Amino acid sequence: MPFHLPLLPASLRSGITVIDCGARHVAWGRFIRGARDRVLLQDWAIETFETEPTSETDWSGRAGRALATMGTREKRAENCRLALAGHNTLVKFARLTAPGRNSRQGAIEFEARQSIPLPLEQVVWDHFPVVENGSEIKFMLAAVKRDLAAEVAAAAETAGFRLCRMVPSGLTLLNAFRYNHPGEGDGVLVVEIGARSTHLVYLDRTGFFIRTLLLGGDQVTQAVAEELRIDFGAAEALKVAVLSGELPGNVEVIQHDAVRRACEQFAGRLHLEIVRSTVRFRCHSGAMQPSSVYLCGGGALIPDLPVRLADKLAVRVVRLDPLRNVGLTLSARPVCAALASRLAGLVGLGASLVGETCPGFNLLPPAMVKAQAMRRRQPALVGAAVLAAAAPLPALWAERQVARSAERASGELDQSLIPLRAQSTRNTRDLARIDEMRRRIEATRRIVESKAGWLAFFADLQTRLTQIEDVWLEKLQVAPSTEPAARGATAAVPAPARFVLMGRILERNGLDSAVNPTPFGRARRLLQTLRASPYVAAIENERFDGRALGVSRFELTLVMNPNRSF
Repeated sequence: MPFHLPLLPASLRSGITVIDCGARHVAWGRFIRGARDRVLLQDWAIETFETEPTSETDWSGRAGRALATMGTREKRAENCRLALAGHNTLVKFARLTAPGRNSRQGAIEFEARQSIPLPLEQVVWDHFPVVENGSEIKFMLAAVKRDLAAEVAAAAETAGFRLCRMVPSGLTLLNAFRYNHPGEGDGVLVVEIGARSTHLVYLDRTGFFIRTLLLGGDQVTQAVAEELRIDFGAAEALKVAVLSGELPGNVEVIQHDAVRRACEQFAGRLHLEIVRSTVRFRCHSGAMQPSSVYLCGGGALIPDLPVRLADKLAVRVVRLDPLRNVGLTLSARPVCAALASRLAGLVGLGASLVGETCPGFNLLPPAMVKAQAMRRRQPALVGAAVLAAAAPLPALWAERQVARSAERASGELDQSLIPLRAQSTRNTRDLARIDEMRRRIEATRRIVESKAGWLAFFADLQTRLTQIEDVWLEKLQVAPSTEPAARGATAAVPAPARFVLMGRILERNGLDSAVNPTPFGRARRLLQTLRASPYVAAIENERFDGRALGVSRFELTLVMNPNRSF
């Protein structure tokens, strides 16, 4: 029986929250670690529900609602562990010749594909080596449908219980027995009878073996319902009433006998399955015949079941007390004997505080494992972010001080530069005045040079006309410009000046003969002379008229040299 202990000081307590999902119940427990590696049950609760014996969808929905109800009453927790009912999980054992380290995972995955009847993509599976030596590995495989695992995990999360581990209930039964009977484990069979499945756990000095039978208390209920032709719910209520001894006054002898016969049939089937499983286990492992059988679970409450099994198996058969070495704190709710048999799964999960059968084994969906790992890293990430954000603060503070000092120095420098800026303004104004005077001087110089240039040009023209002789001008005028002004952002380049010359020239040869052998000879000499002038760049539009006897008229345009000043 469990013993009561006061709460330990907080410095000695290390707690864990666990959830056991059975076929007809969801149990919740809070365990803490006491002195001398004792496990203390701090609090617990159980929610029962009815489901159809063959409906998996109905079970997951009702289990989710039970978790939600429990979450409204119990304290929510992080890092919870959950055990799945036996009818929802598949447990297999396999052997491998010890492969190399690099090929080990591939060989185990190959065995998993052979042993699990569904594609591995549709399940969550894990493995654990039970026996490992240099030549052989014996390992356990466990799998659950991915959708079902996700539904249960999501329901637990919604109820406020964040899961860190999900395991099959067979492992929790093994852990509960090893915790309560630490010195006994050679040739032992532990039988947990649930509503829809039965776990057989064999222990010997070489390891353990787990088998899940689709045989449970629902078979007794179904047999009663078929014999009495009543529905499943009424048969379940009748079975519980008969087995608990709380018979209502209207229960007839035929109903009592129907329950008794159903229990006898169940005991017979259970005996055959135990014998078949024992032979299989011994053939594969060479283990000895079990010398003791421990019963637990709701089905173990059948009054004479231990006696019947002991007679047929010829071994000692006793009921397992899951709370044998578990202490109850003063705040824990009392546990009656009928409920204690259903707490083996909770105790097995809570006993992981002091030791686990399969450390690291996990059937939690990979997405939730990643989310859990991210939640574990969040404090470190937040701390790193805080440190990263705070790291620049000293440098920023020092930079701020330097900036303030520089700002003060800049202000002082600005004050000292005020007279210099005023002087610079005056200098700029004076320089502008100097530039203006230079422009005026340059303009005056150009005017003077232009005047001198015109005088020189007219003197040169007079000299050249004198050299030709007998030439007189009738017209000298500035020709209008025929070139458009140059375009651009800067000042336009002025077009060269043009002068139109009109005059007459005496052709002496024309006076000597009626026919001039070299017409316009003196006019041509005039053109050559003008082209040789440094003030003329080109001659355009020259025209000559020799119709008058001995006199030639000429007209031409002088294009002035732009490199000369005019």
